[in-house]
Amino acid sequence: MFSIQKKGSSQLQECSVADFEAFFGIKYLPTSYYESSELKDEVRKSCPWLLKNTVVGEEHRSLGAFLHKALESGKVTSVAIKWIDDVMGYGLFAKNFIAKESFIGQYTGIVTKEIPESTAYCMQLPTKFWSLRRYYIDAESAGNELRFANHSDTPSMRPYCLIDRGLVHVGFFALADIEAGRELTFDYGRDYWIKRSKI
Repeated sequence: MFSIQKKGSSQLQECSVADFEAFFGIKYLPTSYYESSELKDEVRKSCPWLLKNTVVGEEHRSLGAFLHKALESGKVTSVAIKWIDDVMGYGLFAKNFIAKESFIGQYTGIVTKEIPESTAYCMQLPTKFWSLRRYYIDAESAGNELRFANHSDTPSMRPYCLIDRGLVHVGFFALADIEAGRELTFDYGRDYWIKRSKI
């Protein structure tokens, strides 16, 4: 079930997956979608060697293993999607208190080799530094609650690469204690703003 506060309403409404998809016009993906097992194998093989095999990636691997069930099931902490205004649109908010460093959820979407120029919902996956291949998680037409997280220069969450069975996932963690009702935001990064203006 999803908690959504629609435009013009002051109340949260509990919605099913079907309601969510019909209202937002997107496919709900608890985990990222790969169009083929070959593509998934490509992404796995392109995982940065340092993250996959050395002490540099130890935390990425141990966290990925620890959160394996949450990543596999698509678990997201208790959040609400709320209308903000005509400029910002919808945003993501904590329904309950979230302790510092808590896992909030993973960013999901359609894994692709090409980034659509028009989308504002793409996240690049890290690859081997000598690789010419690029892979992206595109959540414009399919994704989960995390696609509604807005940018902030003083964010409440941080993205972090998790390695689970050799596959890279982008997980979000609380930067500090987050009170119920606070917006969940992250820094979109410098590259995002190259062709865009901050609101």
